[in-house]
Amino acid sequence: MGDPTLQDISPTEKPSPASPRVKSIQSFKCPACGGEINIRAAGISLSAVCAHCGTVVDVSDEKLIILQRANEQIKQTFLEIGQRGHLAGVVWEVIGYALKSDKTGVYYWDEYLLFNPYQGFRFLVQMDGHWSFVKVIKKEFDKFGFNTTVWMGMTRFKPFLQDAPIVQYVKGEFYWRIKKGDRSRTEDYVAPPLMLSFEYGEGEITAALCDYTEPQEIAAAFSLTKPMPPKKGVAPNQPNPVKTGMLFMFTCIALAAAMVIHSTTAAVSPAKELITIAETHVPGDQVLSFTSPPIEIPKQTNIQVLSYAPVDNQWVELGLSLENEATGEAFNMRQPIEYYHGVDIDGNWSEGGRTQEDFFSGVPPGTYRLVYEVDSGAYAAGQAADIKITLRRGVTPWSNLILTMLFILIWPGIAWSRKGAFESKRWMNSDFAPE
Repeated sequence: MGDPTLQDISPTEKPSPASPRVKSIQSFKCPACGGEINIRAAGISLSAVCAHCGTVVDVSDEKLIILQRANEQIKQTFLEIGQRGHLAGVVWEVIGYALKSDKTGVYYWDEYLLFNPYQGFRFLVQMDGHWSFVKVIKKEFDKFGFNTTVWMGMTRFKPFLQDAPIVQYVKGEFYWRIKKGDRSRTEDYVAPPLMLSFEYGEGEITAALCDYTEPQEIAAAFSLTKPMPPKKGVAPNQPNPVKTGMLFMFTCIALAAAMVIHSTTAAVSPAKELITIAETHVPGDQVLSFTSPPIEIPKQTNIQVLSYAPVDNQWVELGLSLENEATGEAFNMRQPIEYYHGVDIDGNWSEGGRTQEDFFSGVPPGTYRLVYEVDSGAYAAGQAADIKITLRRGVTPWSNLILTMLFILIWPGIAWSRKGAFESKRWMNSDFAPE
């Protein structure tokens, strides 16, 4: 059996009145070598490359004018002419291939021309292992210079790159005249996974919408068994793997849950005052020591120690020891209380405060006494040191909530960092830094 034509393809969608129609494959003799040139999109293709010698021929002219004589051997490509694949619910056939480079000749990419008689033409573009499925669109765009964004519907495309691509190699057939050495001017705008690409040439502007496609989808579409080209770097329209919407939602829910748990815990187990000690100490000796009345603690709990001293450009330090009368076990802490303020060239300033909060953690049940020392040496001679100490049990400290929130934010922080690193790689080869 001979090679089936594209008329054998059964599309999933009905053709529109504007859809192209082709006859069966037409054949021509290459004017350079006499080899057979098969045209799959007969009546539409304007140029074709002889598969035998590489000569580029104008097939729209009955004289088969040579556009460019062969100057290199026919190369194998990853997808070959005549290969078929099923993408976006349509069977496509590869009918043309162009290798292009940027204006510097440093970066290269593949452009495969796909054809379906009912759906027309599409492109597959591959660069550094990244693929895009491309459709030429007929739409007017308001563009006022490359440094502005472009809108298509509700999608905002950011300017990414200007270039002047060069055709380095061609084979197959094309619906426009193309040959090695052709140049054009392009502008790319991105809104991952989409990219708008504008090509300026011969007095017209062509707009193409590029949709990022995962390599495994290409492999499945063309039933490929050979390894796909490995991905390198980040493509301009490659989606960021970090989903910011889900990340933001998770963070908000987790923080709200932490606050609800904190509030519920405080409501179910309200704090209870154990003792308040208020003393006025006139400094004679710099260090004063006192012992409180017995304090009953019915169950294991944390004990909040809230101390106050009306210091003013002064400091007081408390040495606190909560001692179990039966076991002698003691919980110790030191509480400095200091408050300073003044005026300098920057205006009013202050630091510290007149209150201090700390906790004895995991205190077992029992009878305790609070033994405390007051170092009031910072007071002026003869000035009274007013001290107030309040002990409460079952207090839900805000520090626990803060630590919980910080723990919750570890994963979102890492994720946002990964997102930022990914975007940095995307934009490193752009003409524009991200906004």
